[in-house]
Amino acid sequence: MMNTKLSRIAGYSIITGLGLTLLTACGGSGGGGSSAKASTASFSVTDAPVDDIDAVKITFSRIDLKPASGDVVSLTFDEPVVIPNLLELTGNAASPIISDAVVPAGDYQWLRIFVTGGFPDSTVLPKLGNEA
Repeated sequence: MMNTKLSRIAGYSIITGLGLTLLTACGGSGGGGSSAKASTASFSVTDAPVDDIDAVKITFSRIDLKPASGDVVSLTFDEPVVIPNLLELTGNAASPIISDAVVPAGDYQWLRIFVTGGFPDSTVLPKLGNEA
């Protein structure tokens, strides 16, 4: 019965906020060529207080963005981004995942953040003391 509870806790989505900032910028235009528009995007994570959990370690590997028109844009990290304890990021606290990534300017339908699952990359430490 205890393992079921730990599995359920580990299966919950702990991320409760994902900050997204898109700053529009115009690409340079050269001679007779067309002007490509680009933006920069910065992503950060934050969390809300949680009962019965002492720590949440989470590892991110990439972010996908789906423009309103066009193909998915993948932002793959050179190195995984590790947040040692997501629970420390409450209130106005946030930790950047990626800053100033160049993406096509425009409207987006969705974003998907990829979490590297399983021990030791992403773990939940309940107050019970057993890492799951």
